Amino acid sequence: MREMVLAICFSRVIFGNERAFKDAIRAIKGAGIDVELVLRDEAWTNNMVDFFGDTGVQIHRWRCVELPLKGWIKQFIIEFVPRMVISNLTLYNFIRKTRRRNVLPTILLSDASIMLGYGLLFQLCKVRVIYRCGSDLPAHNPLWRWVIIPLLKKSVSQYVVDSNFMRLKLSLHGVPIERVHVVRPTVPYR
Repeated sequence: MREMVLAICFSRVIFGNERAFKDAIRAIKGAGIDVELVLRDEAWTNNMVDFFGDTGVQIHRWRCVELPLKGWIKQFIIEFVPRMVISNLTLYNFIRKTRRRNVLPTILLSDASIMLGYGLLFQLCKVRVIYRCGSDLPAHNPLWRWVIIPLLKKSVSQYVVDSNFMRLKLSLHGVPIERVHVVRPTVPYR
């Protein structure tokens, strides 16, 4: 069975994590593994398409689903739930199609909050999930502490971090240390 990586990056702007995520995509592609990238489908995110464009990967644009901040009960019922269902069905169909082509999909995540929307789907489809963890998980937030961090621990098979400090921080959240790998970031291009 051939391997393929589906990299999911729903960031809006380019910071250090996105640069490291781009380096990870280049390294995977350099190892001879097919990579497909999923970005937000919003008109003003063309800078992300340009940023990842030179990696030579196929780019898909999906509608991103976020929790609303104002008028959240009405928006949650009317907009969020249907979008979430459609978004999960899109990802499920993608995973199903890749398996039909005799390809084993691996999901590469750039942001832990993606687990809120897709964590259960990853568990149901039994896909391998790699999380590129660039910063500490905000365990002071109850949503993260009770929902996202437990989903990460159940769904993610491998963690990639920048330093031994981050490795220690993940182990303090209960992540087994043998599932955390340190990959030092590259020097920025200037």
